[in-house]
Amino acid sequence: MKLKNKTIVVTRQPEQARTLTQLIEKEGGKALLFPTIATVAADENIAGQERVIARLEQFDWLIFTSENAVKFFLKRLQDGAIQLPAIKIAAVGTRTAETLEKEGIPIHLIPDDFSAKGLIDAFTTSELRGTKILIPSSNLAREELQTGLKLHGAQVETVIFYKTVPNPNFDHKAFRSLLLNKQIDVITFFSPSAFNFLVEILCLEGLNLLQTSETRLAAIGQTTARAINMQGLKVHIIPKISTSKGMVEAIINYYEGKEDERK
Repeated sequence: MKLKNKTIVVTRQPEQARTLTQLIEKEGGKALLFPTIATVAADENIAGQERVIARLEQFDWLIFTSENAVKFFLKRLQDGAIQLPAIKIAAVGTRTAETLEKEGIPIHLIPDDFSAKGLIDAFTTSELRGTKILIPSSNLAREELQTGLKLHGAQVETVIFYKTVPNPNFDHKAFRSLLLNKQIDVITFFSPSAFNFLVEILCLEGLNLLQTSETRLAAIGQTTARAINMQGLKVHIIPKISTSKGMVEAIINYYEGKEDERK
């Protein structure tokens, strides 16, 4: 029970937070769910989605970078009663892969490093040159993956299928009360938007609370850590492996003194 008496806030959406919550509780910790993000279909871009879906057979690869990308892309196919053609599939992250597997969709590539660079490195230069790639994405998708693939000679189309927005149902009062009463040991963030939306939801007062709080901040990777640092906050915990299990292991290591605070 290595997290006994530790209260850890999970900012992921409920359907994505299950594994992390279970792992925290298995180690004796208390997991509090405060999702900062909500995802909704990008219905204003239906025409663009339908145009690219009509040309799916022209693509060599379909890259999914998140569970939500899979969910909203397949929903659009189902709404149009369209079958996914024979196309190679790449998935970034184990949860993205699991979502595809549950839908019976075979996966041809999963990078060891769950990042844009990791995915690009997983391809060979010859595989990318002239290859046509489709990336279903969100309104907040970073351009790192698309840019990197193009630099290797791929032809890439990124189409917005869903939007990431601040959670309108976030419990401001409860969260502020917990911070003020020093009842949160760690807040975990799995994306820059998860942190940025928390700041947006809490406004300046909330940011000041975070800056003066003894609560430790945990970021799933360096990109998320940079977003936190840009607001003048320190990241105390970054897992070596960007998974829920890796996050819990990193939190345990931090409290056991196996991790330093140079992040």
